[in-house]
Amino acid sequence: MSDCILHWGKSPYPTIHVGKEVKQLSRVLWERKHGPIPTGLYVLHSCDNTRCINEDHFFLGTHGDNMRDMTAKGRRRGAPPHFTDKFSQAQLIAIACDPRRDGEVAKDYGTSRQTVRRIRKQV
Repeated sequence: MSDCILHWGKSPYPTIHVGKEVKQLSRVLWERKHGPIPTGLYVLHSCDNTRCINEDHFFLGTHGDNMRDMTAKGRRRGAPPHFTDKFSQAQLIAIACDPRRDGEVAKDYGTSRQTVRRIRKQV
């Protein structure tokens, strides 16, 4: 990697220039230590620091794994968690079938009327 140039640009992930190719440094480090990354998998950070390059903090996972990890650690910003992240299948069916008004059901399940409406439309 003597012809590599490390780049700490606007991206939250450090990149490395290898010749004309730009790669995320975490992926290069993972592959150097463990071999190729299977298609569809990402290098995730257990420390939640996107600029971290400590190989002991890396693990492989899918995009879904990353979203679940982010939600579990309370790091999900922007869009609220999807209702399927909060309720079991049995609860979703019970909410959808409950004859009471949205607000009453929402109060019982600790959620909003809008969420109850969305569940009733999609379940």
